[in-house]
Amino acid sequence: MVGKRVARRTYAHKLLFSNLTDDDRRRIEEAEQLSGLKAGEHFHVARLDLDQDEVALLSYPTFFEELFPSLLASWRVHLPTRSVRFRDYSSSLNPPILHRKELMLPASHPTRAPSTDHRLAESIGLFDDPVRIGFRSQWNELVTSKGYMVLGQELVPTSNVAEPSADDTSPELPTATAVHRHLTALSRSFLSAPVQALLRHDLIKESRTFFDYGCGKGDDIEGVRSLGISAAGWTPTFALTAPRCLRMPSISAL
Repeated sequence: MVGKRVARRTYAHKLLFSNLTDDDRRRIEEAEQLSGLKAGEHFHVARLDLDQDEVALLSYPTFFEELFPSLLASWRVHLPTRSVRFRDYSSSLNPPILHRKELMLPASHPTRAPSTDHRLAESIGLFDDPVRIGFRSQWNELVTSKGYMVLGQELVPTSNVAEPSADDTSPELPTATAVHRHLTALSRSFLSAPVQALLRHDLIKESRTFFDYGCGKGDDIEGVRSLGISAAGWTPTFALTAPRCLRMPSISAL
C-alpha cells in the first residue's frame, strides 16, 4: 500500500506522487490543471477520494517543521464536474490536524520511519479514538489529558515545562530539612524527562535492555515496556527484593 489510507481515501505528500499508480497520478495532474495550483508551491499533500472521484489539494507549509501540522488551506476538486471548492483555514482557531504524516512519504525518505515521538503518541493512546483527534482544539485537549504538550517536533511532558513565576525572586530553600526517600517517588501517567530524552536520542531501543536503578514506583519501566523494550528496575523502598541487574547490557536512568 502506498500512502496513508483512511477508509477509501489515500493521502500522499508531493514527494510520493511518483510512486502512485498511473490513474492516481493522472487524477492529481488533472486537479492541478483545473485549480491552477502547483505542488510544493501552493499545496503539499493530495487526498484522493475514490468514492467521490475527488482530489483535495491540501496546504501544509509546516509539514516537516511540526510534529502534527495544521491545515492552512484546501482545494477540493470534483473531477466529473470540473468544479473547485476552496477553504481557507489561516485564521481558524480550530483547523484540521495532520497525523501519521510519515505514512505519506516514500519508503526511502529519511523521515519515513515513525519518530520516537510518534511511537510515544501511539503507546499512550493518542491515536486510539480517530474521532477525537481531527481538529487542533480536541487534539490538544487529548494530549493534555495524557500529561503532555506538543512543542514543535516533540511531545513534551507538561511537568517539564516551567511555569512563569510572579516575580524574579526565588524563595529561599530550607537548609536543614530531612528528605525521606519514599516521599520523593512520583506516580506518573507518562515517561519522566530523562527517559524522554534518551528515547529522543535513540539511546533506548528494542535492541537494548533498560535498567532503572532507583526506579521509584516503576512508571518509567512500564512505559518503556509498552514500547516493546525489555526493562527492569530496583529501589530500596518499592522494589527492594528485585534483582540488581547492574551488569546487564543496559542503560541506567538515575
